[in-house]
Amino acid sequence: DGARRLGYRYMGDADRIDPAAFGGRVTALAVTTSTQDVARRAAQMGAPGDSLYIAERQASGRGRLGRAWSSGPGGLWFTLLIRPRLATAEASLLTLAAGVAV
Repeated sequence: DGARRLGYRYMGDADRIDPAAFGGRVTALAVTTSTQDVARRAAQMGAPGDSLYIAERQASGRGRLGRAWSSGPGGLWFTLLIRPRLATAEASLLTLAAGVAV
């Protein structure tokens, strides 16, 4: 059909993200296995919610259904750790809200 998927591309520098927007809780990495791995370890160690983990490149990222993929420079690779104050029964609403937001 001739259509090209251009997607989105972050043209800035990780150092230019305003840490104040996240309460100063921004961890920027050149290379990591996966920002989800970093955020999970930080969460287990008690990291506060609204902590942002960004990387220029991921070597072992994970996609939907557990699919493996790697991400090179030039993209937007991040995980935002949140700690919502919801009852366990309401947690599934986060997935719905995230889908609507995207």
